Amino acid sequence: MRQRAEGWQGWWRDGRTCYTADMATNAIHIDLVDMAEHARQHLESGKDESMDEVMQDAVRALDRERAAFEEMPRRKVQEALDDPRPPIPIDEAFAELDRRIAARRAR
Repeated sequence: MRQRAEGWQGWWRDGRTCYTADMATNAIHIDLVDMAEHARQHLESGKDESMDEVMQDAVRALDRERAAFEEMPRRKVQEALDDPRPPIPIDEAFAELDRRIAARRAR
């Protein structure tokens, strides 16, 4: 039996939260499972007025996290390209890596 959770835009069922929203002709179903209580705490804190806002904040945070993660390799490559030191021959680079690996294993 499904019960509507007070203040939620979805359904609370058997300890699991199912969130359903219609977006034009597409329906989205999110099964929060372990995150249900955490999401509910965000809603009950008063910082968000609806589960829609909680989910929007979560997606925005995920977008920021992914953008930062994707930017890191670009930044590292640019730093390497901007480095004024002469390049290291590949044989020397791998020899140095082998030395570092051996030193770590010896610890």
